[in-house]
Amino acid sequence: MLIGLPIAKQLRTSEISNTFTVRHLGVVQPAGMDDSFDVSSLVTPEEKSMSADADITDGYEQAWLAFSDGNWQNAKNLLAPLAGRDSPSAFLLNYIGLHGPQHRQRDTT
Repeated sequence: MLIGLPIAKQLRTSEISNTFTVRHLGVVQPAGMDDSFDVSSLVTPEEKSMSADADITDGYEQAWLAFSDGNWQNAKNLLAPLAGRDSPSAFLLNYIGLHGPQHRQRDTT
């Protein structure tokens, strides 16, 4: 289930927060809109495609920060060991591979 930042903040501090993990996924800008939004997900222990393990979620968050700061190579290095076990990591790693700085350099030569 995808949720926005205000709900994510509320759920992280709720009484039932021990039954799930609130995981930040990224920032999206829907087509046709000027605003962008932080998107998180609720991850339960039963989730198969997205990990709630702290090592993976922390690694993804570090990679996301590197990516959003423009350090795509560092983000790629952080995501590579996570991608086989975590679909958001695999998605972002694929995005970097398709749209990263090295891709733009190949197109302009």
